[in-house]
Amino acid sequence: MQKKQENQDYKEYDVASIIEPEGAVRIAIPEGSIIELSESMKEVGLIQPIVLSERDGQYEIVVGHRRWLAAKRLGWKKIDGIVKSLTRLQIALIRATENLQREGLTYIEEGAVYKDLYETHELSLRQIADKVGKDHNTVRTRIELLEMAPQVQRAVHDKKISPSVAIELNKIDNEKDLNKYLDIAISNGVTAKVLSQWVEDRKKGLGYSSDRSAGGSPHPETKREQKYFKMCQLCEGPKEYKDLLTLEVCSKCHELTLKVADKGYFKEGGE
Repeated sequence: MQKKQENQDYKEYDVASIIEPEGAVRIAIPEGSIIELSESMKEVGLIQPIVLSERDGQYEIVVGHRRWLAAKRLGWKKIDGIVKSLTRLQIALIRATENLQREGLTYIEEGAVYKDLYETHELSLRQIADKVGKDHNTVRTRIELLEMAPQVQRAVHDKKISPSVAIELNKIDNEKDLNKYLDIAISNGVTAKVLSQWVEDRKKGLGYSSDRSAGGSPHPETKREQKYFKMCQLCEGPKEYKDLLTLEVCSKCHELTLKVADKGYFKEGGE
C-alpha cells in the first residue's frame, strides 16, 4: 500500500529498475531499522516519495535508500518516486546532507562522507565545511581518522574510544606498542589527557641520544622505567597506577560519589 501525495510531481517506478546509490561512501543501515520501517510502511504506506536520478536507462537512488530497501522487503513491485536532473556533485551533496543527519552516524562514517567530497569531487575542506554546515576543523579531523591504523579506526567506529584518544594513539609509530596502548585504552576507558601522558612517558622511556661514540654509531640512553597512568574517576587527571587507591563502598555510595564528581567538585577550580 502506498499513500498518495497531493501536489507532488511524482509517479510510480518499478522497484526492480531502481539501483542503489553509486559512490565510495557506504553508511551501515541496520537490518532492524529496515524491518521497523517496513512494518510502518505496511500499515500507513509510503509517506514521502524517494528521489531518483536517471542513469543508463535505470534510476539511481539519491534520497530514500532505506525506504527502497523496506519496499523490497515488503515485496512491492512499484514505489513512488521523483526523478531529478542532477550533476554528480549535486547528488553527492544531497546524499552527504542526508547521511550526516542519520541517527547513530559514527565518526568514521562521517569522515567517509567528507573524504568522498574531498577526493572524488575535489572540494576543498573549507568548501565542504561551508556546504554541509560544519566547522572546518571538524571536517579535517574526521578525514584524518581515516588515515589511522585500521584497528584504531575500528575502535572509533565501534565507539570504544573517542576521536581525541585516537589522535593520541596515532602518535605511536610502533605497531606492537600501538596495539598495547589501544587495548589498555579500551579496557580502561581513558581520556585523551591520560593517553597523552602515556605517549609522552613512552617517548621518554624509549629515548635515544643523538650523541655519537668514537666509532660513529649512535648509542641508546639507559632505558627508563615505564610508567603507566590511568584516569582518576573524580578529578579526571592522569595518575600513575601506583598512586591510585581503592575505596570500598556500596553501589549506592559509589553512584552518589560519581554524581558529585560530574559536577566538577573534585576538579581543579571546582567548588
